[in-house]
Amino acid sequence: MVEQSEEYAHVDKTLEELRKEIEIDFSNNEYKETALRNLLKKRPALRKTYMCVILTSPSRIGEIMEKTLNQRATQYNHLYELIKLNLIKKISVMDLVEKKIKKKSLNDEEKLVMKKFTDWTSKMNDGMKRNFQAKTCYWCLSEIGKNVDIINFALVLEKIMRDGSQ
Repeated sequence: MVEQSEEYAHVDKTLEELRKEIEIDFSNNEYKETALRNLLKKRPALRKTYMCVILTSPSRIGEIMEKTLNQRATQYNHLYELIKLNLIKKISVMDLVEKKIKKKSLNDEEKLVMKKFTDWTSKMNDGMKRNFQAKTCYWCLSEIGKNVDIINFALVLEKIMRDGSQ
């Protein structure tokens, strides 16, 4: 009888065994650094959005759009893709206000977000402040997004693209 190679070993497994393997693969939602590098290399618009978040972090959608010159829908798509890749995170101002009301302490990044929001809304009336407080989110770098190797790689790619050489 002919032995099966390892690549076809999954054929003899039951449906439940295969489901368990798939479940394990999907439960670990982290991307390896090489996969992130490949994605940033293939998608220059996504890389540009990531670089703008690095530059302006924590930032509102408008601040990022000023630098990338993308439309709002495209910008949101890029930001949510970066969240899925765990490079950035979204902080809602309303969540921070609720945290303050419940007398929970804010970390340094959350304090910076609140400071930027209060500076931005300082000359607005109370109605406008409450309106923006309810719908404003800030985009910040996550721990993986702060990885110096990934940031340096994205920077080198941007320089290459700007110079036109590959």
